[in-house]
Amino acid sequence: MPRRVAIDTGGTFTDLVAVEGDDVRTHKVPSTPHDPSRAFFQAVEAVGGADLALHGTTIVVNALLEGKTARTALVTTAGFEDVEEIGRQDREDLYALHPTRSRPVLSRAMRIGVRERVGPQGDVITPLSDAEVRRVVASVRKKRAESVAVCLLHSYANPAHERRLADALRRAGFAVSESHRVLREFREFERTAVTTLNARALPLLSRYACALQRGLDGRPLGFLRSNGGLASPREVRDLPVATIASGPAGGALGALALAEATRLGPIVTFDMGGTSTDAAVIDGALPVTTESSVIGVPVPLPAVDVRSVGTGGGSIARIRRDGVLRVGPESAGANPGPVCYGRGEELTVTDANVALGRCDPRGLLGGDFPLHADRIKPRIERLGRALGMSQARAAEAILQLAEETMSGVLRLLTVRQGLDPRRFALFTFGGAGGLHAVALARSLGMREVVVPRLPGAFSAFGMLFADAVHDVSETVLAAAGDPRLRTRIDALARRALAELRSRGLPASRWRVERTVDLRYEGQSFELRVPFGPRLAERFAEAHRARYGFVADRRVVAVTLRARAVGVRPKPAVPRWRATTGDARIGTQRVTWAGATRAVPAFDREHLHAGARVAGPALVLEYSATTWVPPGAVLRVDPWGSLRIAP
Repeated sequence: MPRRVAIDTGGTFTDLVAVEGDDVRTHKVPSTPHDPSRAFFQAVEAVGGADLALHGTTIVVNALLEGKTARTALVTTAGFEDVEEIGRQDREDLYALHPTRSRPVLSRAMRIGVRERVGPQGDVITPLSDAEVRRVVASVRKKRAESVAVCLLHSYANPAHERRLADALRRAGFAVSESHRVLREFREFERTAVTTLNARALPLLSRYACALQRGLDGRPLGFLRSNGGLASPREVRDLPVATIASGPAGGALGALALAEATRLGPIVTFDMGGTSTDAAVIDGALPVTTESSVIGVPVPLPAVDVRSVGTGGGSIARIRRDGVLRVGPESAGANPGPVCYGRGEELTVTDANVALGRCDPRGLLGGDFPLHADRIKPRIERLGRALGMSQARAAEAILQLAEETMSGVLRLLTVRQGLDPRRFALFTFGGAGGLHAVALARSLGMREVVVPRLPGAFSAFGMLFADAVHDVSETVLAAAGDPRLRTRIDALARRALAELRSRGLPASRWRVERTVDLRYEGQSFELRVPFGPRLAERFAEAHRARYGFVADRRVVAVTLRARAVGVRPKPAVPRWRATTGDARIGTQRVTWAGATRAVPAFDREHLHAGARVAGPALVLEYSATTWVPPGAVLRVDPWGSLRIAP
C-alpha cells in the first residue's frame, strides 16, 4: 500500500499526516520561513518518506503580506496604468473621518503603457506594432524587473495582443503573467490587481515547486489550491495566486468529509493556528466564493469561502499608548515565537494559556517541544501591574480579548448572514482551537463543540479528501436566451477536461459542473445559477429568494464558468479504537475566574468510544489540548471525536 502524505505549511508549524493502509500518523515540525522546503522535507523524512505528497502552503500569502516578492512591472494599455491604484469607490470604513487607502500593488514607476486598443467585443481598434513590442521589452529591462504582469484592456474578449507581448517578454528572459490566463473576465480593476499579484509571486513559487519536485525525486506531488482542488506543480507555477488560501481549504475539506461520514449536520469550522483563525459555514456542501482578497486587493478566483481574522496562538498582547490592552493582529510567528518557546520577548495568547495552566507542562508535541513557562512570569507580572490587576486576571484578559475577536468572525458568518447559530455545531481544530471553542460556542449559543482526531494537523488531514479540480471562466455579456451560450460553455468544459486528461486521470472519474453569472441589465453584481434551459426564469427565482423581488428587465449572461473534477480515491473515516492504558494521567493546576484549582488531565489516546468527562478537565494529545470548563460535558463518539455539550 503506497504511503500518502499531506503537508500543511503554516506560519508557526508545518504539519504532516501520513496514511498507509489503515495506519494514520501525524508529525509536526517548526516552520522555516526563510526556506519552507526545509520544514517540508524534515517532516517527510520523519515518517520515512512518501510515495505521493499533497501540499498546502502559505508561501504566497506570507510573501505578499511581508512584501518579499519579485520586482514586478505592469504592462497595460496606455491610459490605464492607474486602474489598480484608483480601484473602486467603496471604502472599508464608511465612518472614518480620515480614511486611509491601501498602497497600490506596484509603484507608478513600474507601470508601462502600451499603444494598442481592443474593444469590448474583441475588435482591434489600435493595432499593436512590432516597434511597440520592442519598446515595451526595452522598458521592462530598464526597470530591472524580474517578473511582468501583462493586462491589456478587454483582453478577455481578444487576447492576441497580450500573447504577442508575453511571448516577446519570455524570450527576453522575464517571468510573465497574462491576464487572460489568470482571469479571463471583465472588470479591469480586479483583473489587473490579481494578475499583478500573480506576477509578484510567480518566480518565488516556481522556484519552490521545482525544489520540492527535485527533493521528491520524481514522486507525484499535488498542490492544494484555494478552491479545494488539487493542481499539478505546473499549474501552480503558472497561477501561484490560486494557492493563497490552500491551508484553510484543507481544513474545510476534512470537516466536510467527517461531517458527512458521522452525520454531524450543519457546522461552523473554527481553525485556530499560530498566526490566524479561519472559519467557514458548511451545510452539506463546500462553500465557494469568488470574492476573496489579500492585502486589500481582490482575488476573484474560485476559493473556499473561509473568513479569517488575525488572532491565533502567537498573537501579541500589547498595551496601547492610551493604556488599553490589545491582542493581535501582530503575531510572534515561528521565529521568535511566543515567550514560552524560549526566544520570544512579547506575551502572546499561547503564553496566557500556559500561565493559566491550560497546556501540557511537559511541552508541545508529546514533550518534543519543551515550554519555558518560567520566562512568562516576569512579563505577565509587568502586564498585570500596568493594568492594575493580578497576573491571573491579566492572562485571562488576554484570552477574553482574543475570544471576543474570534467570536466576531463567527457572528459574521452566522447571525449577520441570517443564520441561527443554535443550529450549528462548532467544529474546531488547529493547535489552539480546543482551548477556546467552548467559550466561543457559549457566546453564540451553539449546540455543541466537536474536536476531531488529529486536530493540530487537521488541515493536512483534509487534503487527503481533495479531488483534482480545474476551473475556467470567460466573460460573454450576452442575453440569457442567446443560443450561442451552449456552444461557448461546452468549449469551456472541454478546456477544463483537457487539464484533467493531461494529468492522466481516468475519464470514468471525470465530471463537469457548468454555471453562469446572471444579472438584470443595469445591475452591477451577479447571481450564479447552474447552466441549463430557462436561464432567465431560474435567475428570477434566485433573485426573488435573495432580494425579495423580480424586475421587468432583460437578463444578461455575464460570465460562463466550467469546473472539471477528477474524483480521487480517498481514505475512509475509521472507527475509533483507543490504546490500552488509564485515560486519567493525573491532575493539573488550572486558573479560571481568578482562582486556581486542581483539575483532572486525560490522555486522549486512552479515551475509549463512549467515555464521558465532566468539566473542569483537560484533554491532552500530541498536536493539541482541549479545555473543558466547568459545566461542560465531553463524550467520545464512535469515530474518536470529542463531542462537548457547552
